[in-house]
Amino acid sequence: CTSASSCGFSNSSSPVCCEKIAFDHEAAALELESEDESAHETTKLKMAVTNAGLLLGFKSVTLESCLKHYFRAEFLTGDNLYHCARCEDLREAKKEARLSKAPEILVLHLKRFTSGLFKRKLTNRLIFPLKSLDMTEYIHPEVHHRHHHHHHHHHHDDEPTYPPILYNLTSVVAHSGGLASGHYTTYAFDQTLEKWYHYNDSKVRKVSSKKVSNSNAYILLYQRVSVPLPLSPPTLPNEQTTEENDGEVFISKSWMVRLLSSSSPSPVDNHSLACPHGALKPHLDVEKTARNSVLAVSSKKFDELVKAYGPKPNACGLPTVRKLKVLEKCRVCQAVVDERKALRKADIVSIDSIHEQDELNNVPENIVVGKKWLNQWNEFVDVKSDCEDCDFPVNPPGPIDNGDVTDDFGNLMP
Repeated sequence: CTSASSCGFSNSSSPVCCEKIAFDHEAAALELESEDESAHETTKLKMAVTNAGLLLGFKSVTLESCLKHYFRAEFLTGDNLYHCARCEDLREAKKEARLSKAPEILVLHLKRFTSGLFKRKLTNRLIFPLKSLDMTEYIHPEVHHRHHHHHHHHHHDDEPTYPPILYNLTSVVAHSGGLASGHYTTYAFDQTLEKWYHYNDSKVRKVSSKKVSNSNAYILLYQRVSVPLPLSPPTLPNEQTTEENDGEVFISKSWMVRLLSSSSPSPVDNHSLACPHGALKPHLDVEKTARNSVLAVSSKKFDELVKAYGPKPNACGLPTVRKLKVLEKCRVCQAVVDERKALRKADIVSIDSIHEQDELNNVPENIVVGKKWLNQWNEFVDVKSDCEDCDFPVNPPGPIDNGDVTDDFGNLMP
């Protein structure tokens, strides 16, 4: 995000999108230590000792200092002024990075190895939280609005406040050794047993959280803490009637897995399985789908899930509820597929007939078809009808159009 200070214009439309962050923890600590100290002689000596400890690997570094350094603001001044798109002038500005989304899994990658003249491994201990890593200040404000617009909390006339975006540590990749050789091991948290385990090749053993905190961390993996459900779920414009709330329907198994394992599941998604008429899409195998891809739930429970998490947008971007009522191929969609299949077959037969006449010299030599239309036709006939998703059909190209190769009088353009 970049904001120009002179004209008052703020451009925050292009935040950095990143789920994996790699940073130099040594540089971060050095710079932040320097910023915190004043300039008198005693402090200078303290800084020298501190910096030596950092360079030699004796002094610890906090994950917070690394994040602050990575997301620090950069001031564009002097010969590096910002060109403001609004006032069309060079301005002093502040540039800073923010995450454009709050990922389910946040991967933090430490720079443990230096390059250049003196190559070495950085052995400083990293101090990092096992729970409640607060990433709120590093997330773009639009993300807060997008994730919590149904249940934000107002304090009188102030701006709405949102719950913090927190992460808990789930795994640590540790490295032992130096530049020439080394060994990687992993610490992983079992959420069911609430225990930490150390994985070292074929050896697995239970360890304490203190052991994890003291590990020589190289990569940290955090999982987002679950967001509480809204107290008053939004009402859907196409909400099912109460008469349909009894009986059994089917829901995507992959979406249910996300519901049970993700902090903020996506909208209810049956779109890969159900057609708009409430049956299976024609290209799906009924037995495989029933065995591998769906779970049975009550119609009322399905409606509750849609209310809580919202409906997934359809191909046109409109929120649409796809309730899969029967595990049978849709006859309406199948009729459309069969019609398109017959049209493809007829076109191919016609082309084969033209080729046969060409071999008998019964076709004029100069037959021209525009490349644009021909590409659309090839795309249409090359589709395997049995695999075509009815939500994303490949449409026939329509009448032959040579507008890209002929003028208004039907003459070939040079």
